[in-house]
This record gives sequence, structure tokens and C-alpha cells, in this order.
Amino acid sequence: MLPSSVREIFEKESESKKYEIMADILRVLSLTFGKLWLFEIVNEINAFRRTIGISESVNYEECLCATRELADKGLITYEEKIRGTFTSPKGVPDILVELRNRALALILISVDAKLRKYVEIRRKVFGNLM
Repeated sequence: MLPSSVREIFEKESESKKYEIMADILRVLSLTFGKLWLFEIVNEINAFRRTIGISESVNYEECLCATRELADKGLITYEEKIRGTFTSPKGVPDILVELRNRALALILISVDAKLRKYVEIRRKVFGNLM
């Protein structure tokens, strides 16, 4: 069963871009073992959306605002850190985002239609390679 704060986000996602992005952050964290850099979250949301037929993309600032909201609701944690890259020997500042309860990932995959659609498309494309 979904926690009430998560249920509220998914119920409001069609009414508000903020809630839509919050829901998508929870979705991509659910698909990636619960932890990603914010930079990666932006890319993963955009790829997730394209895969399921949604053309609207998100940017870093929108995801940062949504991340703060999710943290205020106690669903994720985030920490400013230095992310290693191949292009910068000193790394780059970014934000590491993590689901507080990774069991939420299993619940979301079982109840969320967008996640199920994505997983089904991925299964058809990659088949037994995964």
C-alpha cells in the first residue's frame, strides 16, 4: 500500500507540473535502485517520458525544486556533493538523491501505470538481455 504522501503526489500529478515531476523522480529512483545524482535524474526523467510517449521535458531547476519538496515530505534525502566526471579532474558540484525507503520502489512498480508501461516497453526492446 502506498503511503498517503506518495498517493497524494500521484493523485495530483495531472493537475500540476510540480507534482508530475515529483512523481517522475520517484519513478526513476524506483527503476535505478533508489539513488541517483540530480543531473542523472533529469536525463532519466526525459528518457522515461520519451519512452512512454510524453514529449515534454524537464530541466535541472524544476527537478531541484521537486527534490526539495520530496525531501520536505520525508520521501527522499539529498546531499550536495562532488560528482566525478571524465571531463573535470576535480569533479562537479551536484546533488545525490536517495529514496528513504527502497521498498517504495517495489510498491510503485506494482501500482503505477506509467512505470508498468515503461517496464513493458523496456522488456520488449531488450528482451532477455536484462
